[in-house]
Amino acid sequence: MQTISQDGPIFLDVLHALVPPPQSGAQFRTICGQAKALAQVLLAPGSGMSRAHRKMAAAHPLVRCLVRGDPEGSGLAALPEHFHQITLRWMIHRADKIAVWSAPFPERAEDVWRWDAESLGAGMRFLTTIETNEDRAPEWIALANRWKRKVCSVEVFSGQAAGGIQ
Repeated sequence: MQTISQDGPIFLDVLHALVPPPQSGAQFRTICGQAKALAQVLLAPGSGMSRAHRKMAAAHPLVRCLVRGDPEGSGLAALPEHFHQITLRWMIHRADKIAVWSAPFPERAEDVWRWDAESLGAGMRFLTTIETNEDRAPEWIALANRWKRKVCSVEVFSGQAAGGIQ
């Protein structure tokens, strides 16, 4: 088994090259790091995760969820209703912190990576990032604010202006 450093965005590039993110439905990965096992849950429009898989993911010491609402290439970004609602609600409601990344990739990538690292460093164990575009961001922000727990903050990483905590 080969070990790949988990430092920085390069790790995610290698991981996505080895196991491409889903274009449809959900994908659940366990990543064994230096100190803790990480559950990574990726959700694209389509089917979701079973209750058993959600329980397995939540049992990990660290959980990172990624909602893939930004299309690769051209086209409109997906709306919340295009996703498996139970899995999506689970990803938002369980989150300690939520990021809505609406800037076009790779814009603000370093900011999102820093947010993720700082959140984990502050003891957060369940993070959700929603990838979308500027046109769809208001719907995603409204959904996150409606379904999140009161103690959870939502930070927006927009290309139009500096993001802020909602």
